[in-house]
Amino acid sequence: MKRRTTDMLVTTEELGGPLYHQSGATLFAKGEPLRHEHIDLMREHRIDHVFEPEENESLTAFLQTARFERLHPKDLLSTHKLAQPIYSGDGRLLVQQDQSPTPAIKQILIQQKIAEVLVYKNEVREDVAFEFVRGKREIQKKSTRRMLAKMALQQAKMMLAPETISEKTVDDLTKNTAEMNVMPEGEALDRLVRSNQKARSAEDKSEFLAKFRESCTITKSLYESIANGELIDGTKAMDVAKSAVYMMVDDKDLFCNLLNVSVAKVDPLIEHAVKTSFLATNIASAMRYGDDQVFEVSVCALLADVGMKLVPESIREKQGELSAQERAKINAHPAYGLQLLKKLQNFPKTALFTVYQHHERCNATGYPKQAEHDRIHRYARLVALADVYTALTSERPYRGAIHPYNALEMLIKASAGKQFDSELVKGQLRYLSLFPVGSYVELSNGYIARVVCADKTNYSKPVVQPLLDARTMRRVPDIRAIELSKSPDVKVTRAVDHRQIDAEVSFGF
Repeated sequence: MKRRTTDMLVTTEELGGPLYHQSGATLFAKGEPLRHEHIDLMREHRIDHVFEPEENESLTAFLQTARFERLHPKDLLSTHKLAQPIYSGDGRLLVQQDQSPTPAIKQILIQQKIAEVLVYKNEVREDVAFEFVRGKREIQKKSTRRMLAKMALQQAKMMLAPETISEKTVDDLTKNTAEMNVMPEGEALDRLVRSNQKARSAEDKSEFLAKFRESCTITKSLYESIANGELIDGTKAMDVAKSAVYMMVDDKDLFCNLLNVSVAKVDPLIEHAVKTSFLATNIASAMRYGDDQVFEVSVCALLADVGMKLVPESIREKQGELSAQERAKINAHPAYGLQLLKKLQNFPKTALFTVYQHHERCNATGYPKQAEHDRIHRYARLVALADVYTALTSERPYRGAIHPYNALEMLIKASAGKQFDSELVKGQLRYLSLFPVGSYVELSNGYIARVVCADKTNYSKPVVQPLLDARTMRRVPDIRAIELSKSPDVKVTRAVDHRQIDAEVSFGF
């Protein structure tokens, strides 16, 4: 390991390799930014040097050296703490791990001719590294929020005159192929997005659930005001989008888990709108769109189904088969949505496309205009994916929710049939994985596990947390999460519906 003093560190937007604390704890992962605020924070915590691995160096060897030292029993002090249990030659336990050596214990070890013992280094305080990482996380949050607040102000300046909003406007704009196939621009928001393979605390879950409920409340007020003909400031939609982006950047996998949540007494239309916006935010980031583009997609997705407010609830929530007249009402909601946008101030122009085209399909089988791939705005193609997945995995009056694995399979097959943009489906899989975060799977090693993190390159091999014995259905002791992409002997044998194991949404997550 190369030892580098804090004063030697140079700021960069992307570290070429990890940096470690003397305790062996990771201070920075490869690819993370290193900023002046981070260096100041290290000085504040009196971290005067860090360690950088040499090429092909064993991390295990460094951790052994950093955290432990080997001593002869006669050199043990009462302030030491044993880092491993010690056994006699015939297999009897002499001293337990984490025990401090008393004079009697030292005498036993010497009599047993124990050559050396492993102890924790007294001067190494791992908690300092943990405190630093927490502080670094707060710095990142503040930096991200400043960036997003600036971005939101830029978006708020976007404004369309009501008289310019019509079906003809959209039809005319679709003739500009370059504008329809908008590609990623600027720094990808994906650079800020974090995954977390550890179990979340109750506070983490409560915070995200509270933000989800707040987003539903804001969206309900927005939809109702627009439907009542009031002139509304579109920054309400931006508030929901900002919250979505904040959560995704903070913990992408916990954010994805909100797609499995259902809030009591919330209008299904509102819950659908919020979840569609959340999922579209994920897909846009996975496609490496820039900061402002992801924010824009999030706003557009939230507004996509606003026209459904003009469809009678009796039709929206009908349990039986729809009549031809009722189906026509449903199919008219994209056009209704354009009418309602005339009552909204400060929203992205691209919302025209997502509102009017999110039911079009790339093979010209959608509505309202049976448009083909190149005549459908890319944001509308993206929101269409989020809209369908959210609908499939949600309870409906006429059917139960479809398992996330089966829903993704359906989208993959539909993209093979050219209904959906296959590149966008791959982007969706990059963040959700074939086994979405929050879903359950049975493993070949006999456990039922919960998916806690997606693998960005291997959709079928997420990170999973074993929870139950598949045979007895009993909880198992805490077991480390398994990265299936690095565990060739463990495979997913089947997806498990959470209702089959009587699991709650936040169970084990």
